[in-house]
Amino acid sequence: MDPATIAARSLSISVRSTPYTLSTPSSSSVPQRKWTWEMANGAAYNEIDFILISNMRTIANTSVLNRFNASRDHQLIQASIRTDRPQPRPATARRPMRVTFNRAIYNFALQTQLAADPCNEADANSLYAKLVDNINATTTIATFQEPQPTPLSDETLALLRQRREWKREAGRTSRAGRMRIEYVELCKMIRKKVKEDRRKHHIQIIEQAVQDGRLRHTRSELADRRRQIAALKQADGNVVGTTPDILLIIKQFYKDLYRKEMSSTNASGSHPGNDKEEDSVQPIFAAEVCHALHASKTGTAPGADGVTIDALQSGADSLAAILVHLFNLCLHQHSIPAGFADARMVLLYKKGDAKDIKNYCPISLLSTIYKTFTCI
Repeated sequence: MDPATIAARSLSISVRSTPYTLSTPSSSSVPQRKWTWEMANGAAYNEIDFILISNMRTIANTSVLNRFNASRDHQLIQASIRTDRPQPRPATARRPMRVTFNRAIYNFALQTQLAADPCNEADANSLYAKLVDNINATTTIATFQEPQPTPLSDETLALLRQRREWKREAGRTSRAGRMRIEYVELCKMIRKKVKEDRRKHHIQIIEQAVQDGRLRHTRSELADRRRQIAALKQADGNVVGTTPDILLIIKQFYKDLYRKEMSSTNASGSHPGNDKEEDSVQPIFAAEVCHALHASKTGTAPGADGVTIDALQSGADSLAAILVHLFNLCLHQHSIPAGFADARMVLLYKKGDAKDIKNYCPISLLSTIYKTFTCI
């Protein structure tokens, strides 16, 4: 919309939130008969005409039309009203979700999917792409998410509900002073109860992990939240906090790091000639694939293709023949699918300045199908 000239001292827009005031720009010209506010040193004047809005992003390009003489103590102001801004979605509370993988449903869905769309391509890239699509589609069918049970006791939840009721009634009662004291005491009691409940919940997790022998996952279950990279330093020392800038710093850092390592390796290492030798590699059999799958650790994170080791192990009987065909194609064609080389890199914070990229340890998550191939 073109800038709209507002011929009034102020424009009030009905809103549902706290209003903001956009004051007009400072002026160092000779004082005139205007509604102005003068600084203590008399160097500048701020015109009092303003636009009253609820969101700073609704109005843009606020200015005063000094060239127009209104023959009054008021000045015309103009601004651009943005109408293309999307409405904000209501904020919803985030609760941790528990993921459940049903192996029986997965096996049935996988057999049905492979019967309708068998993987019999003669090219390794096409076979790998179709295999990943079938596994991920059936994994989605057999995966269910449900909110995790809260670690808080019923007594603590009742206190939280009481605090919400008191907060709503605070502005509608005449005993606000006395209620404020009771509200503060209630908040203290809630903090104490929450601390006790969380401690009991953590003890239960540790005891259950000791009984089940799965201490490796206890740390992730006890973690309140994951550490996220909020800001990083550039090479010149400036700190950036946007996601594109952070990704650019990470990409450039490891690009330069790996380039140095490759150049030093090429300078010191000896490379054989281009003459090709005939390989005498034996073909891979289904028994070797099944043994490699069942020997892998479960519960590990997938690679860039999203295929988990649990999905491969659960469907080993249906996937063994397809994996044998894929691996033998790689040996026969002397190449691997493009997806085998893709990895998902995760940065783990070590110590020191959290804004320095050098204080993070990279972990590359490779494709589980590719790791199965290398284990044979």
